[in-house]
Amino acid sequence: MKRIGLLIAAAGIVLGLSSCEKKYDSPPIKEIPVGSIKTIQEVKSMYPGTDTTFNEEMTIYCTVTTDQSTGNFYKEAYIKDNTGAIKLRFTGSTSLSIGDSIRVQLKGGTLTDYNGMLSIDGLDPIRNIVILENNVPVIPTPVSLDQVTGAMQSQLIELNSVEFDAAELGTTWADAANKYSVNHTLVDCNQNMVLVRTSGYANFAGEVIPNGNGKLIGVVGVFGSDVQIFIRNPNELDMNGTRCSGGGGNNCSPLNGINEDFTSFSVGAEVNANCWNTGIISGSHRWIIGDNAGDHYASATGSTSGTQEMWMTTPIIQSGGNDVLSFSSAQQNMLTSTLGVMVSTDFDGSNYSDATWTNISATLANSGTGANVFVPSGNINLSTVLGANYTGTYAVAFKASMANNSFSMFKIDNVVISQ
Repeated sequence: MKRIGLLIAAAGIVLGLSSCEKKYDSPPIKEIPVGSIKTIQEVKSMYPGTDTTFNEEMTIYCTVTTDQSTGNFYKEAYIKDNTGAIKLRFTGSTSLSIGDSIRVQLKGGTLTDYNGMLSIDGLDPIRNIVILENNVPVIPTPVSLDQVTGAMQSQLIELNSVEFDAAELGTTWADAANKYSVNHTLVDCNQNMVLVRTSGYANFAGEVIPNGNGKLIGVVGVFGSDVQIFIRNPNELDMNGTRCSGGGGNNCSPLNGINEDFTSFSVGAEVNANCWNTGIISGSHRWIIGDNAGDHYASATGSTSGTQEMWMTTPIIQSGGNDVLSFSSAQQNMLTSTLGVMVSTDFDGSNYSDATWTNISATLANSGTGANVFVPSGNINLSTVLGANYTGTYAVAFKASMANNSFSMFKIDNVVISQ
């Protein structure tokens, strides 16, 4: 009997322990109410002239047209629907991407005007935003420069046949060292103008602005009486065409040879004057003009922000059938980096990826030649790669490739093509 009692007691203990095990409930799924559905235009029309906080549940369905990926926008996003566009400001950083279809719950947000720029402020990225879909096509509205007004604020636009004012060529998008924002003047050939403003925190702030004519994409902002454009990424610009006053870009007639020492180029400017061109396959760096005691040269540098592949091409050359190429190259800290020289007969000034390129065998600077020591390439008979008696057109390219976190630099100078 004692044994039976012990067994019963043990069973009771086991049951007691089992009943004390904590049971976890699944976390509740957070629901953001929809409330009444509004268009962007309807929301903008609610602004009475003073800050207004939304106390009721209201929703906008819209598409994101900017994101934080380049640092030119921070804790903010621009959105659009088929009635208009507006700026959103958040209490923290967001993971929104261009092309996200989202639902914005307005409750708790404030409709405000800051120096003429209407926005919805104080939105929580978690409590006020629901992402519905990704990669929705976002197409900018094409307009001419004289059509840009403050009434277009927050709209994503595309401007064509525009260029930066000649007095600003060779300067950078912003002050990257001091993190100051900078305005640049964008003009067309009729001298219409608008400001392009860039944050000093943008990851391209230290890059030189384009010096050619062409296409610019950005969103319209307002600050007092100033109308401003904010670009999303310099990689989606195409401003390598011939300027209104001539020069720059790639709309050039074929030449019968070149003798380029880069003396006429502005220090710090991209190498896209005098019918030379620069292009990017990866990264954001381009070939720019360097200077050493008055000696100008073209230079390509690595970056800590990702791999870089940048191209620099000569003007289009009309072959004389027996052309000879020569140049000098130098390197600095040549680690995980390569420099190549190629020639193409179907390059049109911009189709770096699609053109057919043939490698040119040349003497190039390498890690054993010493830092910043220019090495002559020797005379290279291009008929060995173009074919004997070739009389069509071609361009020579210099391609610099750098791994992430590479601080390598390549330099090119004294490029000569003779016939």
